[in-house]
Amino acid sequence: AWDVVELTGRLSNLSVNTTLPETLLQISVTDPSGNTIYEAERTVMELGLGGALESVFNLPLQEAPAGNYQITLQVLDDFSHAPLGSVVDSFTVARPLVAELLADVTVQHNSIDKGSDNLCTAVVTNRASSAHNDLTLIHQLVHLDSATVVGEEQETISLAGNGGAQYQRQVETGALELGEYACIVSALIDGEHVQLHGTTFNVTQPPINIELAAEMGTQARVLVLLDDPQRCLNEPYGPANAPTLEMQAQFLREALDAAGWSYRMVSNTVEFMHEMRVGGYGIYLLLSDDASFSDEEQLELRAAVQRGEGLIEAGRNQVAHRELNAVFGVDHFHALDYASGLMLEDSPLQSAQSVGLTYLDSNFQLGLQAAADNAGDFIAVDAPHKGSKGSKGSQADACEDGKGSKGSKGSKGSRGSKGSKGSKGSKGSHVHASKTAIAQRQFGEGRSVYMGFDLLLEATSLGVTDNHLTTLLLNSLSWVNPTELSTLVGTHVPIVFTLDNTALATPAEMVAEVPPGLGIIDPGNAVYDAASRQLRWHLNLQQESQSQQVIYVARPAASVALNVEVASGEAPDLTPQADASVIIAAGEQVEINALLATQIDAPYFDKTVNYLWKAQQYREAGNLDKTLYNTQKVYAALHKAMGKTNDSLLLAALADFETQLAIWHRQLSREWALMQAALAATG
Repeated sequence: AWDVVELTGRLSNLSVNTTLPETLLQISVTDPSGNTIYEAERTVMELGLGGALESVFNLPLQEAPAGNYQITLQVLDDFSHAPLGSVVDSFTVARPLVAELLADVTVQHNSIDKGSDNLCTAVVTNRASSAHNDLTLIHQLVHLDSATVVGEEQETISLAGNGGAQYQRQVETGALELGEYACIVSALIDGEHVQLHGTTFNVTQPPINIELAAEMGTQARVLVLLDDPQRCLNEPYGPANAPTLEMQAQFLREALDAAGWSYRMVSNTVEFMHEMRVGGYGIYLLLSDDASFSDEEQLELRAAVQRGEGLIEAGRNQVAHRELNAVFGVDHFHALDYASGLMLEDSPLQSAQSVGLTYLDSNFQLGLQAAADNAGDFIAVDAPHKGSKGSKGSQADACEDGKGSKGSKGSKGSRGSKGSKGSKGSKGSHVHASKTAIAQRQFGEGRSVYMGFDLLLEATSLGVTDNHLTTLLLNSLSWVNPTELSTLVGTHVPIVFTLDNTALATPAEMVAEVPPGLGIIDPGNAVYDAASRQLRWHLNLQQESQSQQVIYVARPAASVALNVEVASGEAPDLTPQADASVIIAAGEQVEINALLATQIDAPYFDKTVNYLWKAQQYREAGNLDKTLYNTQKVYAALHKAMGKTNDSLLLAALADFETQLAIWHRQLSREWALMQAALAATG
């Protein structure tokens, strides 16, 4: 009913001796009702003997009624219009439903990478002037290569006369096989699916492009000292409802992992000092309430900061570590009860703000040296008044019900039960500018932070790692992170692999071949196979994304190259993408001769060098115990020399000497610790 009917009239000259002059062809068509719907005429040039000529007339139908149509073709003399002949024929017009529906299907992309989305759009128009109600349309997605319908949706619609409807389908190709697909729209007519229209598109293998770079990182590894859970699981000095030690340790692990820090946690000073000596850590985080360091161990911590490493203490430790006071820039500590919060200064550690504390007592206010900066004060609550005064006891031990008697290396006495506080009076709150809570200091080449409250306990009590106190901890770690990581042999140094996926999302596998002489300290997200000396990562790279993988290695005695390759896909179907290499420079060995040859015109400096000579002589003799003993005397003489002069140039020279001595001390301590470990291993 909407087709174009091609009408062909054939004129032949059957005469054997006469030329047919110019003639006029007239054609007319009548519909089933007898109405003329088409008329046309055409002049035909003269035809010779036996000649023939076909004339084509096109009749466009527009919603033609169904039925029989009559065609009349007449041949007239072109001059007189006298009839020369005629012929009658007919054709039939049918009006099936499918003929009244005009459909068009288009796709957004004729070819698309697997993983991207395509859009199929089907428009169905009713060409008839009468409506079609309750028309069922079927929209299919067909995989042509396998002749499989992979998706189908049906809808029932009503089309007004000459009206239309549109349907759109979002095609997610991530789960589709590669190949040719068709979006097809069909109509349900008399119980049969009658296809109206369709169009095709191809799903192709997406381009994968992964770029890889490898470089040395700058973030030091952290050695953490926590309270020992072997004594009991409670917070050592309460209160009883405080988060347990395991809860605090888990909280810290989650916070450090989320922030990308590599670390090791220990819970006693013996293990801590061993790790400090043999490991290559760059930051020391003291979170224990119960730890005690000897004077010699304190000097090692002081030396660590002097040579450029970082130190943070943030527990409620009442043990006096006098050798570390200068490192933190703190003169004295005083117990402070009734501290309800902190008023933080705007500093690298945290922005200016007030932060509440859950546990009001057992904190310490700090007396600062001129070289230290105040990073925050306590918000102190006024002590109770107008109440009865209770007896005052010593700090309670939550592990021993107030009967604590644990000491460590003779530096700690017993802790008794806490006395009664008397009846509670009214309280107010105000900031005590003189009651410093947090000190930060640049000491030598390194930095330190001291907090007079239990940072981990307070942060854990908040229940979520994303809180202001956790931010204070993480910012403190970043601030004390060494400006440059140590170049000594054995230092834990990070290697950062940066992957740029500039195309579509893809699984990937990265493999690094670990050369002999390079020790893996922390494989990060990789799996390390010691037998094959391979690091292997199984990755899922997001579309147009950058990601990093970090490992920590021990700086080797000789320079080595670490080679890494990345391939897209999943084994065994892997496609090589990129490779990279990084050189891990050889660790340095500090020579003592330069220190022994140092000359500084300062009191007691000659004794400093004399003790250093003795230390070196014992080292050459293989007696590392006496070497370390005399090294302690070197520090004592050096610090005495510093206290005997106010000359800024001399003090600068002495400080530089202490820095170089501290570097040598680390090397010496590592030798001693490795020797002790070897002796222990051989029994």
